[in-house]
Amino acid sequence: MRRKSGRPGSGPATCDRCRGCRFKPAVRTGKDACPCTTLYWDFLLRHATRLASHPGMALQGKNLARLDEEERMAIVSRAAAVRRGEWDAG
Repeated sequence: MRRKSGRPGSGPATCDRCRGCRFKPAVRTGKDACPCTTLYWDFLLRHATRLASHPGMALQGKNLARLDEEERMAIVSRAAAVRRGEWDAG
């Protein structure tokens, strides 16, 4: 894994397999959202209570707490579409 520009801290982490992909790793929802990113945030939402007590998840918990209800529902909806194979669903 490395940052998009190859410099630490310069953007969302991507792997070499992601190079040239049309999806954007920094986007959680919408047609441009990376399916892996959407599923990651969906996982955090579904397991927030369980992960809250883990010290290594403190930053993710804080980021999750900043999401409004509309964004949370968009993540859940997009994740369900990804699981159905509907990659281009908004």
